[in-house]
Amino acid sequence: MSSILFTPEQQGKIQQVSEFSNQTKEKVIQVLIGNNWQVEKAIDFLTNAGGYISDPNPNQNVKPIVNYSQNPGQNNINPLQSKKSSNPYQGDKQNSKLKIEKSDIQKIEEQLSLIQDQVKDTSEIIQVKNQMLQKSLNKNVDHALRRIYQYPVGLANVGEKGYFNCIIQILVQNPAFLEKVLAWQTGLKPNNHEDKNISFMQEFQTIVRMLTFTNQRFLNPSKFIQQTTEVIDIITQTKISNRNLKPHEFFEIFIITLDVILCNKVYEIKQQKKLLDLILQPQFQIIQQQQQQLQVNEIILNFVREDRYLYISLLKLVCQDQFNRFSKLPKTFSFSLQSNQNTNLQASINQSNVDYWLPLTINLEFLTNEKLCKQLGSRLLSVVNAQTIEEINQKQILLNSLIIVEQSYEQNKIIPINVIDQLRIERKKVQSELQKYFLQNDSQIQTEQNQDYQYYLHAVVIQIGKDDKSHYYAYIYNFMLNQWYRYNDTDVRVESDEVVRKDAQQNGCFFVYVSQDQKRSITDHQDRQSKISNNLDQEQGIINWNDLELNKLIKPQIPKEIKKLIYSQNEGFRILDQ
Repeated sequence: MSSILFTPEQQGKIQQVSEFSNQTKEKVIQVLIGNNWQVEKAIDFLTNAGGYISDPNPNQNVKPIVNYSQNPGQNNINPLQSKKSSNPYQGDKQNSKLKIEKSDIQKIEEQLSLIQDQVKDTSEIIQVKNQMLQKSLNKNVDHALRRIYQYPVGLANVGEKGYFNCIIQILVQNPAFLEKVLAWQTGLKPNNHEDKNISFMQEFQTIVRMLTFTNQRFLNPSKFIQQTTEVIDIITQTKISNRNLKPHEFFEIFIITLDVILCNKVYEIKQQKKLLDLILQPQFQIIQQQQQQLQVNEIILNFVREDRYLYISLLKLVCQDQFNRFSKLPKTFSFSLQSNQNTNLQASINQSNVDYWLPLTINLEFLTNEKLCKQLGSRLLSVVNAQTIEEINQKQILLNSLIIVEQSYEQNKIIPINVIDQLRIERKKVQSELQKYFLQNDSQIQTEQNQDYQYYLHAVVIQIGKDDKSHYYAYIYNFMLNQWYRYNDTDVRVESDEVVRKDAQQNGCFFVYVSQDQKRSITDHQDRQSKISNNLDQEQGIINWNDLELNKLIKPQIPKEIKKLIYSQNEGFRILDQ
């Protein structure tokens, strides 16, 4: 270390950081080199995590440690170093007025924009993502993999349509939706490929049943994708084969197409938002009343990531200038999330998404009641204050620093394992403390809640890469097992809450919440699916239809043609497997 020569300017920086941080020069040099000799970043890092760094061995080369607590491309300004001012938004005076103005929402947004992101993944998350991306790039997937019955069945990514697999896997979790699809029948057979709708629905029903009863680890949906593309083109005049769709776009087109078929309607562009009246509206359609005008019906809502917080996105939707009342909420409440293309921060956003916080549970009664909406706005004004933001940032900076030190030690592989374990304990402690703040704790925002309006996060679609070369995968929650599953095309596996929360916060592009009633319905459905899987596991993949039907695990009944097809494919796979 002493043999390294430094310029007078560098020596001055070493002296400055050493005196300010009260750390040894060896540590200071290590951190300064890793942060391109930026004094402010080095001081910030050493102040928060210097105690966790051991002095470098004088016989080893200096290993730089980088402070990633700020986004690349952003100005090196620490929000904590701005002047503290008294918070004009605190107290009960605002609550008594029950009034939220457009300027109030902007004040909340300004405070939220100061919150630092968790810009560094933990080693566990990095390892998971690397494994996942490697599998997504591997085209030589073994199609003879036997199913693990405790896990859901995957879908092969055909023609770079990962968004297709995500949406189908989410929809087949919806019991009411499945019942409508599986109960559809005409008694007709397609003649000379004239009736694409019949072929499409029969193939959809087969795919749904195969996802439950197949012995394979994943299915190849190429035939279904082709038929879906053709039917959507015929019904909506939308050529999805020529478009790089986002998940929410495909979700909306797919639901509209299904509704036309299930209701035996004729599609008209001008009536696009009135097609969900009979069959699928209670499940997916959001109805909003705007100033006594005609109702505006949406399948999903569209928000921007720069809002930073789901409550702000919803408040901006209903409480700016006037209250736009939601006259009816569906059982499945979904929204898309995209970056605002007009923002001045677009350059930095392209490098790394800003975090968008959303609670695991949210009460949406305020969307239907103007008084509750204004109370929520006032509550946010009092909670989202300078002091709270400063506390969050301090813990967020510490968390980022702990992650960096933990990874640095793991990479060197010369630190005793008990030291790394202690770092993990400290890191998880900070993560737990962060979860107590309003960003991840719905109870701090809404104290008195009508459970009829309680919604639960059920699914998240993740986008990695740019729009022209994006990879999509989904997290879906099993309410019965209290466990997240990651659906990455053919690879389906259990995932931790920490990985899901972080990935959703930074890379989520489509989110699905379900109501209290819907949650109970999905839980019952997941319980039936689990019992079927256990039955198949015990019978070594042989399906005892009579036993399953006797125990009322199949609803509605499966046509004989599909039973024969499932038996044929399972038998063919059994022979191949042997």
